[in-house]
Amino acid sequence: MMKEIKRPHSAQKTLRVTCLVLADLILINLSAFLALYIRFEFDLGQLRATAFLHDMLVYAGINTVCTIVIFRILNLYNSLWEFASVPELLRIAMGCLLSSVTYMVGMFMLQLAMPRSFPVMYMLILCLLCGSLRFAYRGVGRTRAGLRSRGEKRTMLIGGGVKIVLNYNLVALPSVNIHGAPIGTLVCFALTALLNLIAVARIAPFRLNYPGYFLRPLFASLVMAFAARGVYALAAHFLIPSVEEAGRLTLLLCVGLAIGVAVVIYGVLVLALHCIRRSDLELLPKGDKLARLLHIS
Repeated sequence: MMKEIKRPHSAQKTLRVTCLVLADLILINLSAFLALYIRFEFDLGQLRATAFLHDMLVYAGINTVCTIVIFRILNLYNSLWEFASVPELLRIAMGCLLSSVTYMVGMFMLQLAMPRSFPVMYMLILCLLCGSLRFAYRGVGRTRAGLRSRGEKRTMLIGGGVKIVLNYNLVALPSVNIHGAPIGTLVCFALTALLNLIAVARIAPFRLNYPGYFLRPLFASLVMAFAARGVYALAAHFLIPSVEEAGRLTLLLCVGLAIGVAVVIYGVLVLALHCIRRSDLELLPKGDKLARLLHIS
């Protein structure tokens, strides 16, 4: 069950809330850009040739203020979370949904251009980024509390520093350009995860099961990826005679078949390889019933 710990006003809390608001300012505008960038299939040149990017920048200030106000009304800044739960996710999702609706209404009233798929993509990306930020804050807080007695590990600072260096150098390369940003982010999280794993391995009173944590999920993911690619190629071979005759519904059908088969295969492999334990499922709502249904011990 969710617990919101109300803490007395302090300079430290004011600083944390301020940092959270500033982070949201960045994520709100980043979500809008990524929605357009993904909509145009990561082709920045094609995006620049349209009026969508210009109109997004024109409306950016209004959207940022409206979204911050919505988050404030939903109390996303008034409390610090101790336990993550479904109500928290619902509040984040509600805030992102309202932000997307106000974005769509505001753009329409100002007669600014916007792709039809933009509101949904913007809402999903904003929900993912803002939710990840808040849960990462809670996770970092617990990790720091657990490691403080044996020496604090500043792994996030190391990963963040590597990300800044990579972004600065890769984005400047014409052959890499904007793709340097996701590369830097991937390296940042991979390095941070590795350093955290080393720190946990040093203080854990038990031996970590590396094959269970990494190799088996990796194997399931690789099989899923190859299966998705194969099913898509097979479906496209029978349903799409040529590239010129490929329709939107046909492409969606091929992608949907690939995703559906991939989900089934991954789920079967995760259960067969015992990647999920009963204790993992019990962390979810009704997880004990789900464990009994799947016969997971």
